[in-house]
Amino acid sequence: NRLMGTSDYHLSQLERLIRRDRNHPSVILWSLGNEEWRIEGSAVGARIAARMQQFARGIDSTRLYSAAISGGWGGISTVVDAAGVNYIRQGDTDRQHAAYPWQVIIGTEETTTQATRGVYIEDAESAHLPPQEDGSSGGNVEVGWKHYAARPYAAGVFFWTGFDYRGEPTPYGWPGIASQFGILDLAGFPKDSYYYLKSWWTQEPVLHVFPHWNWNGREGESIDVRVYSNFDSVELFQDGRSLGRKDMPRNGHLSWDVVYRAGTLRAVGYDAGTPAAETVVATTGSPAAVELAVDRTVLSADGRDIAVVAVRIVDSDGRIVPTADNDIVFNVSGNGRIIGVGNGDPSSHEPDRFFEQVASRPIGEWSAPNPADDKTPVVWEADFDKPDLGEGSVLLLNALGREQTVTLNGVVLQDKVAADRAHTEIPIEALTLRPTGNRLKIAALPFREWRNRENIREVHPASWRIVTSAGEWHRRVFNGLAQVLVQSAHGAGTVLIEAKTSGLRSASIRIDVE
Repeated sequence: NRLMGTSDYHLSQLERLIRRDRNHPSVILWSLGNEEWRIEGSAVGARIAARMQQFARGIDSTRLYSAAISGGWGGISTVVDAAGVNYIRQGDTDRQHAAYPWQVIIGTEETTTQATRGVYIEDAESAHLPPQEDGSSGGNVEVGWKHYAARPYAAGVFFWTGFDYRGEPTPYGWPGIASQFGILDLAGFPKDSYYYLKSWWTQEPVLHVFPHWNWNGREGESIDVRVYSNFDSVELFQDGRSLGRKDMPRNGHLSWDVVYRAGTLRAVGYDAGTPAAETVVATTGSPAAVELAVDRTVLSADGRDIAVVAVRIVDSDGRIVPTADNDIVFNVSGNGRIIGVGNGDPSSHEPDRFFEQVASRPIGEWSAPNPADDKTPVVWEADFDKPDLGEGSVLLLNALGREQTVTLNGVVLQDKVAADRAHTEIPIEALTLRPTGNRLKIAALPFREWRNRENIREVHPASWRIVTSAGEWHRRVFNGLAQVLVQSAHGAGTVLIEAKTSGLRSASIRIDVE
């Protein structure tokens, strides 16, 4: 619920929310409010929450009611069915449970491991962040999950957030333009914390080793190598030599200090003492090729279905190069079109979509006169050099009076043209322009109506309308990965996606549309 309050307006908004969604089985409880800092810790907040909860129970008595608290305990948190905790740093769940043992406690917002995908050394200038042991809101995904997993009275936890999102580039400002709280980045590529949660939230075997092993220039330095896994124990090997086998703590991770040299790390996961899986992280060669992988090979011919194509830069052995940043050009032909590109970089300023761009640029200066009568001519002149605008650009002319004459370098473009025909556009290709020293002149008889004479103050006599073509679809890979989204067309057939970059082997992939 967006606003807490007990007026008819506030209660009607709450009622609309509940009546709209009460038949959805996915709704497990109702939230009366979120981070209402001015009232959440006060008696006023408690009275408001109690009244809202009483009102809401009259509409739906089958579910509990909650509110998310972010530090202001002792008000709203004393009356709601389920106390929502926004970050364990800003609350004491054990104390709350001891004081209100009848109350459900749920983590309504908790920090994931703030991080930029594939980044393990801070680069503040680029707003790139390595995984944090202590995120800006406190803790990280492991700290948060361990807290709730260890407390039977707690119902569970929601992490902020599943995906990175535009805005809130915490802890950096420009050039960051996106948050880094996500378990997945903006393009849906998983960060390391994804594998931590997969280890303890699923039954699927997980054995994830990080960071990557491309650290040219750091030879001889000790690097913290971590493993997220749900195997009983894990043994780490460097270039075939065991660095030790360790038991995996419940809801935890393992780590080894490894002296860097180019080569191979191999992790072996043991199930009941028997080797059950292995993962290899190796120093890769230089980028050699572009590789494409699509999430589906058949699209519906409805003009709406979408395929997500992952773009990878690989070395000669087919291994993803985790430091690659090549600029990839895409082309789609057949029964489909590209609708977007991405790479997950929270500091990328590249466009996600490519459109024909239209803009205007005024020619010269304009200070509209205030003629005392309708007989004194309005005259405007401007000198300019030939602009480099490209094909499709046009000269836009406005009407400065009831009748006007326009000349360009002495050549008449309009001759005593009435106002209703003076608003016009002339393709740049139809104009005779000098490289420098062009002169555009408009001489007009003033409008007879005073209002029309005043209105010319709001327009510019002449402007260029600049048309820039969309150009080729392209995207720079970020830490070896990028993405292109392809949408089907109406009608059966195939769509071919091609990806290429200078110096590397190109790739293509075909999708059926039916």
